[in-house]
Amino acid sequence: MIRLHLSSVLLTGALLSTLSPASAQKEAKEHPPLSLPEFARAVLDAQMPPSPDKEAQLATLDRALRSYPSSPYSERILQVWRRIAEAPDAPAKAGKRLQELLQAKLRSPLHGNARLVIESFLTENLRNQGKYEEAAKLDPRQQYVQHALAVGPFGDSGRSFRGVAFEPELQELSLKSVFRGRFGGKLRWRCISLPPYSSSLELKPRSPAERSEGAQYALIQVKSPGSQVAWTELSCYGPYELWWNGQRIANVDRIKNRPPVRSYFATPMHEGWNRLLVKTVASSSRVGIRFVDSIATPLPGLHIESERKLHPIGTGPAPLAESYEDELAWLARKSPGKSSATVLALRAHSYMRHAQPDLALAMSRKAIAAAPKDISVAAAHFEILRQARRLPRDLQRSEERAFLDRCSKLSQEHWHLTWRRMARLAADDKSEEALQRCDELLAKHPGNYQALRQKARLLENLDWDGMAAAVLDEIFARYPTHPKLILEQARRLDRLDDTAGALSLVEKARAAGLPGHRALLRAAYRYSRDTGALQKALALRSLLDRDSENSRESLDAKAELARKLGDHEQALALFREIAKKEPQNASAHEDIADSLLTLGRLEEAVQQWKTALAIDPSKHGLRERIAYHERRPYLAETERYRLDALAEVARYKSRPEDQGAPSTLVLDQMVIRVFPDGSQMEETQQLRRLNDKKGVQKYENAGQAADADELIELRSIDAKGKVYRPQRVGGSFSMPRLAPGMFIEEHYRNYKSAPGLKPIDFTSFFFANADEPFRYSRLVVILPKEHKLGSFLLTNYPKADWSKESLGDLEAHIFLKRNMPRMPTEPAMPELREIAPWVTFGRRPETTPFVRSGRESFQTLTLPWLEIREKAKEILSGLNQAQATPGAKARAIHDFVHRHVKRAGNSALASPLHALLQGEGNRFGLELALLEAAGVPWTPAILDLQASSRGIEADPLWNAPFNYKHLAARIESGEGKPFWLIHGAPRYFPIDQLPPALPFGTVAGAPYLLLRGTQGEPGRLPDPGLDQVGLQFDGTLRLHGRDAALKVSLKLRGMNGYRFSEQVRIQDENTRQLIAQNVTRSFFSGWTVRGVRFPGIEKEGQPVTIELNLRRKNFARKRGNELLLPPLPMLSQMQRRFATRAERKYPFVSGSLDVVSYRLRLELGDKRCSQRPQGLLRRKLLLDYGLSWEMSDHGMTLSQKRILRPGRIPASRFPEWIELCKEVDRIENMRLRIR
Repeated sequence: MIRLHLSSVLLTGALLSTLSPASAQKEAKEHPPLSLPEFARAVLDAQMPPSPDKEAQLATLDRALRSYPSSPYSERILQVWRRIAEAPDAPAKAGKRLQELLQAKLRSPLHGNARLVIESFLTENLRNQGKYEEAAKLDPRQQYVQHALAVGPFGDSGRSFRGVAFEPELQELSLKSVFRGRFGGKLRWRCISLPPYSSSLELKPRSPAERSEGAQYALIQVKSPGSQVAWTELSCYGPYELWWNGQRIANVDRIKNRPPVRSYFATPMHEGWNRLLVKTVASSSRVGIRFVDSIATPLPGLHIESERKLHPIGTGPAPLAESYEDELAWLARKSPGKSSATVLALRAHSYMRHAQPDLALAMSRKAIAAAPKDISVAAAHFEILRQARRLPRDLQRSEERAFLDRCSKLSQEHWHLTWRRMARLAADDKSEEALQRCDELLAKHPGNYQALRQKARLLENLDWDGMAAAVLDEIFARYPTHPKLILEQARRLDRLDDTAGALSLVEKARAAGLPGHRALLRAAYRYSRDTGALQKALALRSLLDRDSENSRESLDAKAELARKLGDHEQALALFREIAKKEPQNASAHEDIADSLLTLGRLEEAVQQWKTALAIDPSKHGLRERIAYHERRPYLAETERYRLDALAEVARYKSRPEDQGAPSTLVLDQMVIRVFPDGSQMEETQQLRRLNDKKGVQKYENAGQAADADELIELRSIDAKGKVYRPQRVGGSFSMPRLAPGMFIEEHYRNYKSAPGLKPIDFTSFFFANADEPFRYSRLVVILPKEHKLGSFLLTNYPKADWSKESLGDLEAHIFLKRNMPRMPTEPAMPELREIAPWVTFGRRPETTPFVRSGRESFQTLTLPWLEIREKAKEILSGLNQAQATPGAKARAIHDFVHRHVKRAGNSALASPLHALLQGEGNRFGLELALLEAAGVPWTPAILDLQASSRGIEADPLWNAPFNYKHLAARIESGEGKPFWLIHGAPRYFPIDQLPPALPFGTVAGAPYLLLRGTQGEPGRLPDPGLDQVGLQFDGTLRLHGRDAALKVSLKLRGMNGYRFSEQVRIQDENTRQLIAQNVTRSFFSGWTVRGVRFPGIEKEGQPVTIELNLRRKNFARKRGNELLLPPLPMLSQMQRRFATRAERKYPFVSGSLDVVSYRLRLELGDKRCSQRPQGLLRRKLLLDYGLSWEMSDHGMTLSQKRILRPGRIPASRFPEWIELCKEVDRIENMRLRIR
């Protein structure tokens, strides 16, 4: 730890003077500069040290820094230096030598970011020593913009607002403007300042998080003494946009651009005032801003406006500035030609720092290929591998292991790689082997801090806690004054319940020369508070908050301490100060109320609770406290609707509809109190009679009541009204004395929070179901008379049964049904939501944020990773310029993806890069990413594949976007019609065809929504036709006496054909024979397989075809001189499948497309058919059917086609459907007579 004296530190822009020409010659002679390859090696070795000698590391760092002090790499060099200086085993003068660099004469000025590293290190040390005034003068945070004007949040119910313009950027800037904010309030420009101990402005207002998120704007006005070249340094973790003097200069999209967190933008300054407008568009709304020169040194003489004033932009010419030279640009300038391996490796690490791991990995591989035996390059490459998180984890680990083995052959002594090998062993569950290597290192380097720390971690991983504690004690004994280790030791004591000992240890460290160390201060404050030394804790808190005494955190902590000390007046004053700073903070008013209540000022406390409740109506507990102290019923408006369960038990009489039902719902009521912000209280009251043992088994545990926020009543009741209470068992209640004839009453409440900008989360209340009859069902919804929360949606519920009651400022909406029978169940019936009476409440969701969010999800799929760009180039390399149309490119990419990715994953949003590297995974995403890289235009889309089977049109509450769920993309092929790429389409399905159906629903005619514009662009997919779907049979039947031989070709077309083809292709011959036998049993029962072929099965991209050679003995029955043949058509069995009952109550629903084509040639030889068989042609309801016979000299041919379309048949027309099914079955079961 070093001690600093401000007199030894120069604090002006001329801190780092350069050498005179004569001194420069002398310096060059005594300390010749490193060549660029040597410099690159020095920087790499500094970060991945080859030996544990830290003095040698510092010497390397010093030489590298003196060689190129103005290089952007100076910052990285000094960050490593600082890390060494702050380590427990730091060389004695590491910190002092770092301080001396501020006064050193160098070849060129030290880079501004490097100066920041030194100054922040020195500032922290001064502050740790309690020299706050000196620290404040040196603090590099003064270089950052301290003040700005801010306004926000703006937006809708979405999360991100990239590319969405709001009023501050659309209108001429005026501080008198009043804007409508995201949450409906009025927004004005407000002053903001840099928070303590931070270099970033927080643009969000001081409000609870749920009321402050959104797009934020900041206006920085900077006055320049003259026109000058300048760059704006901006640090932000999220996406943002920038305007300089009214001109947009940046639109940073972190999904596609992948810029570093800290970026530089040319902003030439006019003499006088200049304006920087910043917009953040996601949850990251903190920005750090500096105005700097070409080497990131702060510009002198600038003035930042700190008040709420607007200045006109200065006039006159502003000099043009070139692009800022970062690490990559500096390396490119210094090494314009062929680079050495170390320079390539350094460039790779710079790419990684710039959030471009694909370029980093490619560059690093070039470096290792250029110098395969260079251990420094190898260590650098391993770090790139380790940090390449975008790679599949299993591939990354395998490559890491293989490369570490390769490095072991180069060197067993490289210090950095030694620790990486040890960490890999521990990660591979080989901690004991890693521990053995650690002991070997300690034998070579006794007392080495890094080795001791690693040994302690490995012992903890093995659960050898006693040995780990002994190693930690050795570390503490060797380095007793290091604050990091002191804090660790204090935490150990605290975990052992020796908080007083922990406090004593921390206070000794502070007294020994670190009175201002913030981590020690925080620990001392916490331990003082926990041990009851509250006065001491208050004094420590004042020290801790000396630069932020009016912050929310500071005021809150002091108020809590005052409350514990019994000074409730002081606590009240502090809580009032918080509420004054954050008037929309409901918790602050709640704290005021609690303090007032403690002081006996009940009326004022109640008023504060009401204020908090007005700010946040979802604080339901406050409502109950107010009712209690005002001596009135809680939620009195709901009391009038309570039902008497015991009276219902006494009145109960069994009815015929109860027979056969496991239970009867005697009472079913939900009372919902909706508050102005959309938060809700749901009070459920149910009385259920158990009719048989199934009902007893089903309701023996009351799980819903157990999970409720508030339980009002739960009991078993016998027929005489005797009550039995349940017992808590695990996470539920076990209901006592259950038997047929018993009743169960459940009465509980649940609370829902406010929906914010989203539609209200309202229950769907059903008045009937298929499980049990309902005797009395009532929904009561109590709403404010003036609200904008939505409207009621009534489905199968008559408006005449909807009544309303006025309750002062409230209105109760009552929906009641009595004696609802148990709903019958039928095959192929609609969903319950279509046929049962039910009621809900809400409003239509916004489409704009849904479309924008969907578009961003697709963007993440098409990140321009280098591997994907290179693969797209390789795929298209065989196309000449004339052939390279969008359609040809799309086909080439489609063919590659389906050849390469053998097994597709389920997620459409999984990484396409993983699919490329592993050959399995997200086929859909990979194809889109390659299309994007190839420049083939496509538009993201989402499909509604359930539209054809949905019986009712989507209501405004449930229309787009909720029905659109399936991902797709429209590809502009340039061939007259677009291609459609649909997630889940089978492997090798042609890109220029549409599958009529998928397992998730019907594609033909499905509605789609193109995700472009603000609302999206709707449309419907074309119908691909029926020629390429379904089953196709083509066979020849020969009679041999009474026996028969059948040669048949079965072709499974469409999506299922491609999928089945993939499954068959990978099987061996025996398994294929089993598949053929299963197919025969399914379609040709009674026949024996004599031969099977799968023609073309080895050819990829073809639907499956099976050729079967079948035999059947006694196929025909002899009757006199005639042969009676069994039915020859493919039996549809329409009645068994679709018409098992004579009538229906509900519509018949067909959810899939079923197409069968059957052609059979019957070779009779010298025999003839005794009568002409009948045919049939019908096109009715959901069925298109045709069966015909064609006679010839040698026999006859049967042609059969069946098309069952998705859709529904009304119950009133179901008898027609039954007759149609009977007619089809009758014609198919006719037998031929042969002479």
